[in-house]
Amino acid sequence: MTASPTPRAQWDERFGSDGYLYGTEPNDFLRHHVEVLPPGQIMCLAEGQGRNAVFLAGRGYEVSSVDLSAAGVDKTLALAEARGVTVNATVADLADVDLGTNRWSAIVSIFAHVPPAVRADVHRRVADALIPGGCLC
Repeated sequence: MTASPTPRAQWDERFGSDGYLYGTEPNDFLRHHVEVLPPGQIMCLAEGQGRNAVFLAGRGYEVSSVDLSAAGVDKTLALAEARGVTVNATVADLADVDLGTNRWSAIVSIFAHVPPAVRADVHRRVADALIPGGCLC
């Protein structure tokens, strides 16, 4: 019996193919609501191949992102370079990534596939990581 690939391996395979799985333009919800994000530092969770982080960096935000997939982070950095912006992209598992305390003006979580057993803890850490008046989008 063959072992199932890990979630990291699955996302690396998906994101490692040619092109961008979800395209290079931002998520429609984010694009239509970007004006509600306060100025400051933004963290994009489970950012995949970087389309949302790069969009926000292009709007003048200081953006960091995290994704489980090294292939996704590589594409985030390539897209940022192609668009002439900077994104601090990191490979990490949301189950144990340190989001800090009172650090982010906004946290963007678009299609973050988080296992149910981890979800409540991630949401608690997101709440702690936002500065007072910060926004979860």
